Amino acid sequence: MKLSFSTLGCREWNLSTIVERAREYGYEGVEFRGHMEELQLWKVPEFSTGIAETRAMFKDAGLKIPCLGSDAKMYARQADRAKWLEEIRRYADVAYGLGTPFIRVFGGVVEEGVAMETALGAAAEFLNSASVIARSAGAVILVETHDAWVDSRALLEAFKTARFPRGAGVLWDVHHPFRQNGEDPDDTWKNIGQLVKYTHWKDSQLENVPKKEETSAKRRVKPCLMGCGDIPLRRMIEILSDSGYEGWCSLEWERRWHPEIESPEVAFPQYVKFMRNLLSKVSK
Repeated sequence: MKLSFSTLGCREWNLSTIVERAREYGYEGVEFRGHMEELQLWKVPEFSTGIAETRAMFKDAGLKIPCLGSDAKMYARQADRAKWLEEIRRYADVAYGLGTPFIRVFGGVVEEGVAMETALGAAAEFLNSASVIARSAGAVILVETHDAWVDSRALLEAFKTARFPRGAGVLWDVHHPFRQNGEDPDDTWKNIGQLVKYTHWKDSQLENVPKKEETSAKRRVKPCLMGCGDIPLRRMIEILSDSGYEGWCSLEWERRWHPEIESPEVAFPQYVKFMRNLLSKVSK
């Protein structure tokens, strides 16, 4: 398996720093979720007018760019669907210019009162349309286990409804189905394993947060360094290893959304050390 990190965790780094640190820490690739302060990658000169130079920079460094993280949603309200397909077109252009094989999309929130049958129909329509766009650029759309689709059974139903279009697959964020839906990783893999082409990795703890208005406490997810939480990471690696998965394991260190967590200079090398150790134990 190959290791990458998402730029979600290093918004302070320019391209030269990204390349330098990726090589220093022992990564094989970098997943772009925006660059520095701009989330819409096609608006950045390095990924538009200067895309050939960016591709050459990574190639010369021996690094891949395996995935681009879009904001597009597989399911969205009718008024937003054309917007997300247009975003896929823009990301397909970037993917083509970089030689990137995967474009991530979110599952999308299903609004209260919307029947699941309706949501599945809209999701299937998006999968079919977006996969055609992606294929034209030599790429594949990956739906992340996210939002209403952390239930892997629902995500599988979306693909069934779409009749499993070429050019579409699943990004298994190993954290979300377990933490947000209480799924056993073996059940997740049983449902969507045949569709998984890429993985996101993170760990977390649950902490109590007292509410002044109540005597009870709610639980809050707190991101933490790999191995410091209670996500069954070893079992997840075992599942992938046993299945013959040889793809990417990408650290999604969400420092853009949680600036209080450790810096990338701490989290990124720690991830490599943790994952290499875990992979060595599983392979024995």
